[in-house]
Amino acid sequence: MIVDEVQKAPKLLPEIKRVLDSDNTKGQYLLTGSADIKTLPAVTESLAGRMGTIRLRPLARGEIDGKSPTFFKRAFAEDFPATVKGFDKAAILEFAFDGGYPEALGLRPRAKRQLTSARSRSSTRRSCVSLPYSRRSTS
Repeated sequence: MIVDEVQKAPKLLPEIKRVLDSDNTKGQYLLTGSADIKTLPAVTESLAGRMGTIRLRPLARGEIDGKSPTFFKRAFAEDFPATVKGFDKAAILEFAFDGGYPEALGLRPRAKRQLTSARSRSSTRRSCVSLPYSRRSTS
């Protein structure tokens, strides 16, 4: 069974744990999501010892362009040119701000900015939630 955005359904986790405790066959569930479920306040079940985590990275520039990867080959050969023909500062900045997330590819500039802004707010919000609460000393 595949559960997408599992962080939005934390009540499923105790049920998944119950099933796995009675039948620990690997691969019964594929849980996906954009948040670390172990850090969410609504999650009471971490599935520790019952699940593995794979972090999916954004697409590489070569994947976006449909080219074969050459990074590791070039890295081991120490073959990195100082300049790249056809890529000026504006193009490199555009690549950086586009990121490698599939949903951003093909969007118009305004939609890309909105997506980037929303991703930044979401990331900042998650980081702040994970910070311990503290008080300012009045002395």
